[in-house]
Amino acid sequence: MSSFNHSRLMVLGAATVLLAGCGGGGGSDDGFPGGGSDPHTSVLIGKVVGTDGGPIPGATVTFDSGGQATTLSQGGFQITDLARGVHRISARTTVDGVSYTGSTQVLTTQDTTTSNAIVQVSPTSQQFTISGSVADSFGRSLRDARVFVAVPVTAPTSNGDVQSLVAFTDTNGNYQIRNVPKTNPNYNVAASLLGFQNIVRGMGPLTVGQTNVTQNFTLQQSTNQSTLTPQLLSAQSFTQPSSVLTPSVRSGAEAHAKSTGGVYEKIRRALNPAYAQAVSSLHPALQIKSLRTESHLAGFGSYAISVDLFFNENARNSLSGFRVYRGDGNAALTAYDFLQDPLANSFTDLSPSYFADQSYKFALSAVNTDSTETGLSSSATVVPLSQMILTQPIQGSTINNPLTVSWQGVNGADSYAVFIYNEYPTDSSAPIVQNTSLGAAVRTFTPSGTFTTGDYWVVAAASADAGAEISVSQITRVHVR
Repeated sequence: MSSFNHSRLMVLGAATVLLAGCGGGGGSDDGFPGGGSDPHTSVLIGKVVGTDGGPIPGATVTFDSGGQATTLSQGGFQITDLARGVHRISARTTVDGVSYTGSTQVLTTQDTTTSNAIVQVSPTSQQFTISGSVADSFGRSLRDARVFVAVPVTAPTSNGDVQSLVAFTDTNGNYQIRNVPKTNPNYNVAASLLGFQNIVRGMGPLTVGQTNVTQNFTLQQSTNQSTLTPQLLSAQSFTQPSSVLTPSVRSGAEAHAKSTGGVYEKIRRALNPAYAQAVSSLHPALQIKSLRTESHLAGFGSYAISVDLFFNENARNSLSGFRVYRGDGNAALTAYDFLQDPLANSFTDLSPSYFADQSYKFALSAVNTDSTETGLSSSATVVPLSQMILTQPIQGSTINNPLTVSWQGVNGADSYAVFIYNEYPTDSSAPIVQNTSLGAAVRTFTPSGTFTTGDYWVVAAASADAGAEISVSQITRVHVR
């Protein structure tokens, strides 16, 4: 599994993590009303990650509505024509003969795009289930309350990072969080709903063989507190191939193929020190509900673009989350997404609605649990780069020394980089050749010296704006003789 850390355990009071939920709409899973007969449909975009927080390419994703998808190079997936309501998303993959599974729930509304639905997979044989109910102070069941458990990331360099598994309550106020990994003896389980104060319950260690835990919540009405306008620090983009290269001949090929996403993450950090520093304290919103219809989305093409915003958050018990505003080109800023996380300090959007060489402007506001909203932050603009394409070597070709790498120029790029590996690159691989300072006019690179006979893997990248925009090529295998 790859080692990119996606979120950080935020300390509030006794080391707890709070998420704000959202009200409204029913669903189609576990007793939710309003299922598949609803004529209004939504688009769902998500990502599969491991217990170490890294993206999982090639995983199989299934939906309670019967849909199925396979994750792309960055762990992303998409489904269209999803009925509004609460849906369960499940993912599975196999690495070195070990089964990994995971699931989460999302709440979709009509004619919108729900993005950044994160599904964490862990060893199937080492999981348990948390279930219970959520009610108000009068004992009345609360529907669509959001409940999550914060699972610490297992990577040695995680610095307390977490992934969160999510569930929504049904019409009777009941919820169920499945596929919780047994990686921590003491979990914190949180519940939240618009109009109520967030609340957390600590969960003690599991007994031997225990597979089910019950946690019930009583939420109090929220009391409004002043909320400060967030400060938007930067907007960045990352363009990468959609398809996953699987090496045809090598030991443990499947396991390495599953961690390709971590290689691209390492390259991105190498080319952008500011990004590497920002993600060291990353706590993204785990689910993002789009406020704008994007009916033209037909799926990812040959490449996918991720846009990331980093901002300063001012968490309060009564803070519901953050609203993201987006303007395409010269268009005015309009409400785009709502981050249902009062502790978020980043926004990650992997969506087919982004196009290369197009300008996108962003700003944020903070939203209280009583739905009051602050003014907008300062804005930030990003222009994603087009796909990085190698012209030499050709995938699977055999060449004589020296190994020369050539590529098509990328509009707007101010530098290029080349990485060469002597094994199929994974998150734990180190390149044997790395040049990150090739100028904007350079289109070819030949490393000094000669290579011994064998297989090599090449990745090239383009960057602009000191790494704020990066595009990476497909991983290309070549045999040198």
